[in-house]
Amino acid sequence: MSQNNTRTSTHQSPDKNAKRLQNQVFRGDYNLSRYNACVGDNGAPNIYYYAEGFSEAVFLLIDSVKNDSRLSIDTLIYPICFNVRHSVELYLKALWGELSKLAEAKKVSLQLPLFENKPVNVLNTHEIGIIWDGVASNATHLDKRFSSVVEDLAPLIACIHEVDSTGQTFRYDYDMKTDTKHLVPVSLINIINLKRQFETIVNKLEELKKLSRYLNYEYSMGTFTKKLNRADIQNIAHRLPHRDRWKDGELSKVKGILMLEYGIGSREFSFAVKKIEELHDLSFNIGVEKEPLGLTKEDLLKFSDIWGVRNDINEWRDNLIAALDGSMMNGIGFEYDLSNVDDRINKMILDMEKNDMAFNEFIKYATPDNVSGCIALYEYRGCSFSEEYVNLYNNHFEYYDDAYKEGGERWDAAIRNAWSNYFEYSVLLKHMILSLRNLNMPSSAYAIEKHCMVEGLIR
Repeated sequence: MSQNNTRTSTHQSPDKNAKRLQNQVFRGDYNLSRYNACVGDNGAPNIYYYAEGFSEAVFLLIDSVKNDSRLSIDTLIYPICFNVRHSVELYLKALWGELSKLAEAKKVSLQLPLFENKPVNVLNTHEIGIIWDGVASNATHLDKRFSSVVEDLAPLIACIHEVDSTGQTFRYDYDMKTDTKHLVPVSLINIINLKRQFETIVNKLEELKKLSRYLNYEYSMGTFTKKLNRADIQNIAHRLPHRDRWKDGELSKVKGILMLEYGIGSREFSFAVKKIEELHDLSFNIGVEKEPLGLTKEDLLKFSDIWGVRNDINEWRDNLIAALDGSMMNGIGFEYDLSNVDDRINKMILDMEKNDMAFNEFIKYATPDNVSGCIALYEYRGCSFSEEYVNLYNNHFEYYDDAYKEGGERWDAAIRNAWSNYFEYSVLLKHMILSLRNLNMPSSAYAIEKHCMVEGLIR
């Protein structure tokens, strides 16, 4: 078993004062800059760059051999297959790094695979079977959503292991330890079949990469137990009766079924139920619609009016209608011919007047709570989980509450910053409405739509 070191998760910081290495063979050429490749810390390529580079080389070489009869398939098969093998090894080691982060989020440790009853550091071996065992077993243990992709990949990785377990088969013609010729039992390798199979392998490895990154993101929300992930808790939310029927024994009827189905005890079940009650997007499933953080319905309507003065709510409504019937792109239009200088000036003056009028109302009404609430709804548009909405609100509230308590110039500056960075935006109200819907607060969303007479126009 080879023990050559390949580091992917721990690195020494480069010496900023170190002399740049440029020798006769490996150097850049500023006269041919288009052909300079960025390496090292120049562009910060990571292990995925290496893996993708080797995999791209496979496809380029195979296509070159197919399209150019002058190229020798009998010689190029070795770099082609070496690149297949090495790309897979690098992908798996990169995935080990992703799994390490996931294990840290779950507060557990990765289990090292065994070789001859001894634990092996995945990053310190080239044995593809050992690397795969480590990745596959830990992935499925950390989250069952890995299982189907792991099952699809397992027989393909086994094929690579069977032919080239250590990464030596396509590098040398003879095994250095046994002095036997490589690939004698294989005899023939069809590059068209190899390309098809490798495409499947790369696609599945990319699927694992995306899934592991998504799960790292999901687990960072903290909504999980030892046996339940967030998706499980969400599924349980769909199975629970409405909250107002729990006292009638409805909850007890499904509790035992769910505990048996998910293999959990009463404590984990109680944690899941508590999370379902807490979270905006999940509580709706048990008939509990939460209120927006920091905002009453009156706050929402007042801010809608203020925003409507700044952005001309009547024009906004007309543009939404026009966008829906296809007569205007994205609901954006103007009441002036802006190619005319006088019209541009008149519009600028009118915009300034509307902005001043709206801002004067805004500063009378703004509090740390309602300002933070509006901003959190606006910023939630790019998020996936309601935990992020809570974090956004808390972070903004901490800032605005500190400014409010200090008062004076700091509060004034904070409010002006909030106005110019959020409340002036023409898309603020639309994104707030969409966030309210996505967070399962439809009553609050509809209250704004009805108040602004845009029911059915926000998509």
